[in-house]
Amino acid sequence: MTSPKSARVWFRELASLFRETLFMNLVSYADESGTHDPRGVEKGSDVAGIVGYISDKENWENFCGQWKEVLDRYNVKEFHMSVFANEKEGPKDPNWPYHGWDRNKKDKFIRELIPIARDNTMFAVGGFVDVKAHHATMPQWLKSEADNFPYYICFQAFFDQLLAAIPGMRPPLDISDQVAFFFGQQDQFKETALRLFGQVKQLRDPEDRMGTITFASNSKYLPLQAADLIAYRMRKMVSRRLGGKPEASKGSWDAELESRHNLIIGYITADKLQPVIDKIIAVRLKMIAKALKKI
Repeated sequence: MTSPKSARVWFRELASLFRETLFMNLVSYADESGTHDPRGVEKGSDVAGIVGYISDKENWENFCGQWKEVLDRYNVKEFHMSVFANEKEGPKDPNWPYHGWDRNKKDKFIRELIPIARDNTMFAVGGFVDVKAHHATMPQWLKSEADNFPYYICFQAFFDQLLAAIPGMRPPLDISDQVAFFFGQQDQFKETALRLFGQVKQLRDPEDRMGTITFASNSKYLPLQAADLIAYRMRKMVSRRLGGKPEASKGSWDAELESRHNLIIGYITADKLQPVIDKIIAVRLKMIAKALKKI
């Protein structure tokens, strides 16, 4: 994609391959370490989350052209919020995309991106978990399995929020409309994510709203860069809430992101974890029972 126009055309051609009406673009995020530390001890791993923006094909096409125009104007090849926010190590690297930028230029850049993501989307959904509480509450027998990773709790919390929000969408979806999911490339959890997606669809999607799931590269698929932005900032909001602080201060980037009041945040605290664990066990038992019936 060499221009804003080609970015729009690229997305239009890609979207034509999918029958779904809406596209949801997802990333897993928890700041510096996040979903990579199941104990919540490493810096930035106190909260883990999965976040996504949802919109229709036309608005995502508009987004691609507008987003690419800003990146080109600032000579930024690819946007990653964690790279942009790396004030400690970034300035030491001559290849840092924002090398030599002062705070005013960085602020102006991000404030141009924020409304493009915010205003071309219907809403954002986030599923988060208190990682330390998760590690302390999860029973040992579940910790021996891959699904104990905070990432998987976030995955389920995310779909709890999304499936609850879809019936209230205005205008409402037609009876046959579905959502296509594009997930940031995540080889570490890809196989389990696909399995969990299938389980959620089978057990908690009676209206058949969940369409296909695809794993894509942030560099090639621009909407994932918007998901990366909102995921990073939403994680910060939840982390501040966990620390008893206001989610967003007046005039801040986060206040700009939530100015349309279209952020849906599901946050699993310590007191809410046990019902979630019980739900995981119940799902396992259902899957086992179905498997036994086939024998």
